[in-house]
Amino acid sequence: MTPSTETTNGAAVGLSPELVDRIVREVLVRLAPAAASQTPSTAAVAPDLLTLVLDERVITLRQLAEHLGSARTLQVAPRAVITPAARDLLRQRGVALVRASAVPAPAAAKSTQRVTVAVAETKFDASALIRDLRKLPREVEALASCGLVTVAREMADRVARGGDLGVLLTDQAAAALCLTNRHAGVRAMAPADEAGLRRGCAAVGANLLVVDLQTVRPHQVKLLVQQFCLGAPYRCLEPYGRALAAAAAS
Repeated sequence: MTPSTETTNGAAVGLSPELVDRIVREVLVRLAPAAASQTPSTAAVAPDLLTLVLDERVITLRQLAEHLGSARTLQVAPRAVITPAARDLLRQRGVALVRASAVPAPAAAKSTQRVTVAVAETKFDASALIRDLRKLPREVEALASCGLVTVAREMADRVARGGDLGVLLTDQAAAALCLTNRHAGVRAMAPADEAGLRRGCAAVGANLLVVDLQTVRPHQVKLLVQQFCLGAPYRCLEPYGRALAAAAAS
């Protein structure tokens, strides 16, 4: 008999990995309802861009499907329970599982590169995102919401002249890219996912992330922005860097 089957009155009943996953989580939650109810669902991306950090006491298949993305390592709490279906997914994708030390690491020093966040021409509420970004080892400043043309001009000035790292959230990503990249020293991009983010940052040394809220799913916005902020500063590949520098000087 395989772990995914059991007998009821002599008949074999199949249990899918998803059902086993759900049963394990429900049993654990009922055993410790107070602890489960007080533990918030939190996902973060480590500075190496390839490590997903989950601090929940039960790690399920649904959580991994939502947050894992292209991570190569999953870091969990020392006593976290990994459901069977979640373990299967980690094995299938070749993702390493590590348990964090029970002793909290010392707080990281704030980076000298400030992150400037702006929202333009969208109904997206970025207040929760900005609060989360302020927990990272970087100074974060939010620009007042206004028209895209004005926001793009101020963002470009802060990125090109002030050396800031920029994050612009909008429903008009194409216009935002045109309006910001026309300024010398700005290297803006609008990736659709974490893999595109890594490729773009490695290729052109991006310093402005435009989040296209028409294509990026709400639960991916935070992870995308965190990855961008934690991995910076980025360096442009040599042949592209020379061409961009020459264009900026002309």
